[in-house]
Amino acid sequence: MTLHHHEVPIDRALVRSLLEAQRPEWAGLPLSPAGAGTDHIMYRLGDDLVARLPRTADNARSVHKEQEWLPRLAPRLACPIPEPVHAGTPTDAFPLPWSVYRWFDGDEAGPDTVRDWTAFGADLAAVVRELHGIGLMGATRTDDLNRPHGGDSHGRPQLVPRRLPAAVRRVVRHAP
Repeated sequence: MTLHHHEVPIDRALVRSLLEAQRPEWAGLPLSPAGAGTDHIMYRLGDDLVARLPRTADNARSVHKEQEWLPRLAPRLACPIPEPVHAGTPTDAFPLPWSVYRWFDGDEAGPDTVRDWTAFGADLAAVVRELHGIGLMGATRTDDLNRPHGGDSHGRPQLVPRRLPAAVRRVVRHAP
């Protein structure tokens, strides 16, 4: 399903061709859809890997940052996070960078998968506290990637009154 007018077409045949060209040792592994969001499409690769491809050039801007920062954050967090194992390079068929990560099992958080929202919230808060406690490790904000997410919100006071009511409704709707 296409979500963006400038989306690069992605299907199983494309992913297989990228693997054949860049990681032939993985090209024969079973390949199946593993989910899609507004920014990326994923394909499960065998039992242990997942290919993650950006839908658009705008979404591709995060690929290199993920490949750089996820390995740096992983040893500082108690929970598992995606581990990049291949940095895919653009081709004529797919002109964007892409990644292969180690797969780890889990379920998307929702009413059917979370039995105790209080415990879930406490676990999530612990991860956020861990992230908040990690130093910048030399990071600088040099572009507008994921703007307005991250950074100092003091310069954007108009966002809070506009977005807070919807956030509260979501929390209340999922409260135990």
